[in-house]
Amino acid sequence: MLGAWLAEHVLPDEPVFAYWRQRAAQGVVVLPEEYYRYFLEHGTQITPRIRIDPRTGRRPTARYGRRSICPETLLFALAGANLPEAPEGLRPPCRAS
Repeated sequence: MLGAWLAEHVLPDEPVFAYWRQRAAQGVVVLPEEYYRYFLEHGTQITPRIRIDPRTGRRPTARYGRRSICPETLLFALAGANLPEAPEGLRPPCRAS
């Protein structure tokens, strides 16, 4: 439902965005923080790397891992603000829902 709304209201109605409108309509997932953390720990690929010192060559103690996700993945977060202490003239008008 959220994906369909994003596809209709956020992405431009131009042929170049057709793929992303389809992906948004079918592939948007909203996760609570604990599920997202689980996804990062268990659902991403970790590629082992070794730093190489150009002067001495390979350094096996300089190992690290790089996490990667699918290239089509779009990560974003929504943020909001509430201004209850703002002076009356600076408050945004309230919309009736």
